[in-house]
Amino acid sequence: MFGTLIDYWALTGDDSYNAITTQAIIHQGTENADFMPRNQTRTLGNDDQGFWGMTAMTAAENNFPDPPPDQPQWLALAQSLFNQWVSRWDESTCGGGLRWQIFTFNNGFNYKNSISNGCFFNLAARLARYTGNETYADWATKIYTWQETTGLITPNHEVHDGLHINPTNNTCTSMDRNQWSYNAGIFLHGAAVMYNHTNASTIWTTRVDGLLASATQKFYTTPDNNNPTTNNKIIGQTRGKKPELQDGKDHEDDSVRSAHRRRGGSGHEPSFSGMVGPGLLSAAVAGTIFASPAAEQGVKEVAKVARLVAENLVSVGASLEHVHVPGRAKVDGEEDLLKDGEVVALPELVKKMLAQMLDQEDEDRAFLKVNSNEVVLLVNNLGGVSVLEMGGILTEVVGQLEKSYNIKPVRILSGTFMTSLNGLGFSISLLNVVNTDIGGPSMIELLDAPCEAAGWSAPISKQTWEEKNTATREQDASVGNEIKPSGLKMDGNAAQEALTRGLEAVVAAEPEVTRYDTIVGDGDCGIGLARGAEVVDVANIVPIIEKVMDGTSGALYAIFVNALVSSLRSQGEGEASPKVWASALKKSCDALSKYTPARPGDRTLVDALYPFVEVLESTGDVKQAAEAAQKAAEGTKGMKASLGRTVYIGGSGFEQVPDPGAWGLASFFLGLAGLKKGDEGWEKL
Repeated sequence: MFGTLIDYWALTGDDSYNAITTQAIIHQGTENADFMPRNQTRTLGNDDQGFWGMTAMTAAENNFPDPPPDQPQWLALAQSLFNQWVSRWDESTCGGGLRWQIFTFNNGFNYKNSISNGCFFNLAARLARYTGNETYADWATKIYTWQETTGLITPNHEVHDGLHINPTNNTCTSMDRNQWSYNAGIFLHGAAVMYNHTNASTIWTTRVDGLLASATQKFYTTPDNNNPTTNNKIIGQTRGKKPELQDGKDHEDDSVRSAHRRRGGSGHEPSFSGMVGPGLLSAAVAGTIFASPAAEQGVKEVAKVARLVAENLVSVGASLEHVHVPGRAKVDGEEDLLKDGEVVALPELVKKMLAQMLDQEDEDRAFLKVNSNEVVLLVNNLGGVSVLEMGGILTEVVGQLEKSYNIKPVRILSGTFMTSLNGLGFSISLLNVVNTDIGGPSMIELLDAPCEAAGWSAPISKQTWEEKNTATREQDASVGNEIKPSGLKMDGNAAQEALTRGLEAVVAAEPEVTRYDTIVGDGDCGIGLARGAEVVDVANIVPIIEKVMDGTSGALYAIFVNALVSSLRSQGEGEASPKVWASALKKSCDALSKYTPARPGDRTLVDALYPFVEVLESTGDVKQAAEAAQKAAEGTKGMKASLGRTVYIGGSGFEQVPDPGAWGLASFFLGLAGLKKGDEGWEKL
């Protein structure tokens, strides 16, 4: 009651009851500031102390007039009780928790209940927020976690009453599963305080939403039905607002809010069905393709905010082709794709789109002046744009907004929100953030509010947005990689010429390798090999391979060449003869085998590598070794793959072409040996 009188004073300014409120709290607090008055000591429970302690905390939070200087102050009373509870935390039974009763002779001493621990949790959370001392926050987290661990708070956020302790063996196997509204309420209040204290952390957001939904479903009743579980189903709510109900009725009275429903045509997925979930829509009604179903009455405040958004929103879209409804024939003469002259580069397209949105001199389109201190950007995929392309589009839009219009969005949303079937295009939308004037959350808070709708992708928290972290990690890859001489000697010019011939052969073979890889792979093998070959600087071949060549083959080449460098250094000083090269290459193959199970016969680049090394080791002749590699690469045609992408692509393509990786490597070896493919077989250059 006295906590309510404090609230009454804070809300009305009427101090008629302040004197008796102060007198009551001081009397219960006692001269020892322990909320253990003599007239109640023998029957005192932790929950009894708790309600008085929370009343003192309410006085401190509301700046209620201080008690006389010679009496304990409001905050000190609350802190004193917290310290008592810390000393009573009992881990000898149930893994922790407060007992209901303080003294062993009272009935209830062997019972650990949610209300006693809820009072402790509630007070700890409020002290954490009020003082900023994280010790209180740690205790709040500890208490709530204990409630969850013991099952007193279930995964569905139901709050059960308590645990019975067996005094014989101190086990806690019996639970009273009754649910009382004051248990749910005290934990909900404390969780909401922790949500504020932790800046809307994910775990406390989940707990607040869960407790609210569970309590509403269990205890909420409609005006005409006293059974809260029969017809009413909680289907979504926003923190700080009253629940939305699905009971077959339209509720015009503000005391009971109606469910948020959305109607719209099909073909715009994930809108609108994908937006159904806690925090967004309660239900969606789909019409036929691009056609909405019949209209229905909306919620007043939702409609007001929706109108504000529409009035402060500007949007434009672009697409490369028409959208065709499945099953409908094309119109005669209808062109699908834009002609060559109609297609513009992305920077020019974005520039044109932003000008149509923001150019105030364009009388036909300047219906909104984007002049808010806060602007939200949304880039929407119309259905047929890849994730990689959407990333490039978003980067271009953000860059031009800042450079050309000095607009730095406070929130950026990018994804597939509303499509036009498989539309090959995207749209850009800008929102002026204005005051919602509904006495509740702002536009930004509404955007940041958590939800569980599959079609809404806004996982970044408010705290992350506001940190505005722009840090990047930059490091010169060449640092610490100084090239040291190996001690081996050879004709440098001849070696560079040979290596250059090999790389040029790889570039020349790219169309062929790409064609093979298109049949049995993903079509990128030839491009990857050529990319590495085109930029290789003979003096820096290792770091360039590591940086430029992609995919599994790129990693294998990097491992092999690094091992080759190390092996050559281990050969000692002297002439770098073919035998020396063969020995180093053999060691490199051994090193490579530690990182890949690929062996000859698996239909990989190893099928060309091993024969080259073996023949070079036995003959010392680069030409014969290259021919052996080429023969082995040709032999992969028709070879069933044991490793690589060909394995799971399947089909009979492997019977038609050789392995692309083996073919590309064999091409390098042939170029290295000074051979090329002629009309009558391999000829010397």
